[in-house]
Amino acid sequence: MIFILIIAYPAISQEEKWEKPAGSIENAQIVIEKDKIINLRPVSRRFKSIQIEVPKPQKLQFNYSLKPTLDTLSTLQVIVRPKTMRDQPLEKFYGLSTKLGYGNYRSPYVLINAGNKRSDEFMYNAQLNHLSSAKGAVNDAPYYFTRLGFDGKFFLNTVNLLAGISYQNQSYMLYGYDPNEYQSIVNKDILDQRLNNFNLYLGLEDNNLKNSSDQSFILSINLLSHNHLDQELLLDASYDLSWKMADDWYLRMPVQYSYIAQNETASRSLARHYLGLKPAIDYTWHSFIFTVGANGYFQQDPADQSESKIFVYPNLGITYDVNKDHALGLRLDGEVEQVTQRSLFADNLYLDSLQLASNNIRDFGVEVSVKGKISETFGYNLGYNFDHYKRMMFFDNNPLDTARFLVVYDNSGVTRQRFFTDFTYVKNENLDFKLGGRYNIYSTSDLPEAWHKPVFELHFGSGITVMEKLYINLTYNLLSGIKAQNSNAEVITLDLINDLNLTLDLDITERAGLFLNFRNILGQNYQVYNNYPVNGLQVLGGFSIRF
Repeated sequence: MIFILIIAYPAISQEEKWEKPAGSIENAQIVIEKDKIINLRPVSRRFKSIQIEVPKPQKLQFNYSLKPTLDTLSTLQVIVRPKTMRDQPLEKFYGLSTKLGYGNYRSPYVLINAGNKRSDEFMYNAQLNHLSSAKGAVNDAPYYFTRLGFDGKFFLNTVNLLAGISYQNQSYMLYGYDPNEYQSIVNKDILDQRLNNFNLYLGLEDNNLKNSSDQSFILSINLLSHNHLDQELLLDASYDLSWKMADDWYLRMPVQYSYIAQNETASRSLARHYLGLKPAIDYTWHSFIFTVGANGYFQQDPADQSESKIFVYPNLGITYDVNKDHALGLRLDGEVEQVTQRSLFADNLYLDSLQLASNNIRDFGVEVSVKGKISETFGYNLGYNFDHYKRMMFFDNNPLDTARFLVVYDNSGVTRQRFFTDFTYVKNENLDFKLGGRYNIYSTSDLPEAWHKPVFELHFGSGITVMEKLYINLTYNLLSGIKAQNSNAEVITLDLINDLNLTLDLDITERAGLFLNFRNILGQNYQVYNNYPVNGLQVLGGFSIRF
């Protein structure tokens, strides 16, 4: 297999929330010495066979005010050294870190992370994050975000116990009205929106290095409530098995079951069920990797009616290594993409009340790609995919109140063709960049347009470190061709989106630093969703302290 240099796609949204995946090791460093036994707590085997690929860009999420940025913790570091070398000391670890700042639009910012010192028995982290903007782009629309969270992991000999709890509040206002409409609204309290999200999870993950398999099991409860009747209870159970059956055979089998209760009316809730089982086997033969599997689903969904509730799709793939630097890929599959009210509000905060969520059904998809590296520092991934959706969800302005959005579905078939390119460059640990492009072609049946879907996307991100003290992150995003409806039910194309952002972090001492964030540097009040211009230039700065 080929190996491609990889960099994480830089943060590009104004509501960025990075969470560590289950099974990850936080603030840890592994020391590997030759011909010498080191008594270290075993870590997950997920790190023993790392497959490096050219990554796909993260989903672009634009929002309408400067929102919180949660710091990521240190990544896993592996140091290999001969037995004769002296031990290298572990990097100093601080259990408490704080960021305090203030920005224009009257925006105070607080981030507090508190965790235990290094321990081979357990690990925990508590977090408080708050950012509020008292003013906004239109009608001084405010926005408030607060999150409290606690995550813990208890290490046993063969398994890890996981647990976490969090609460998140977002308070904001519907501001997508022109001045005359806004002044005509007598009771402006109906414009105030409050979205609360409570989450609790418990889990087990395999931690026995002697086994040839990895297993994890997670139970979670999520409760979403909105001050305008919307409520959703999501109970989720997931199991994941990865098993190396032989040198050339590898089995993957993720299973997920979800029970969802969401409000259909003010007084009646609707129950939904979702079960997904996706077994697949990878077989390596010479320069080929063959994937053979099936994606099976059972669902009970509001949009099902008399249609089938059981879906089975193939999961087939071939990868051919042309040489050690280049590979060709072919994929054929289908899936039922889970949609919940939680995911709807995560994409669009300005929904009308009691919008029912139904899953997207992608009944056919094919992708061809070529990926590789031109040099030790430059990687690429180019390709084309064609997807057919039996049902696909879109956001459309409510014709009776264009500041609110309806969730609409095309139930007669949507096709999406996508040409994509990704380039990565890593000079060293102090310089990297990524450039990604997408050209999308949608064809709808029930709807006149693919509402609020971009035709062209361009994303650029770069990370620069200067003298191990100054960290610079630059991102740029361009979107065009987004279609929407105005108040006269006429199809319009939203203006071009140019989004340029810059983040500076300066370490003054080992414990103290300064940071400065610039969002939407070009100052354009572009619209990702019709009638909702974003804030102009946003500047937030402050200091950080570690204890």
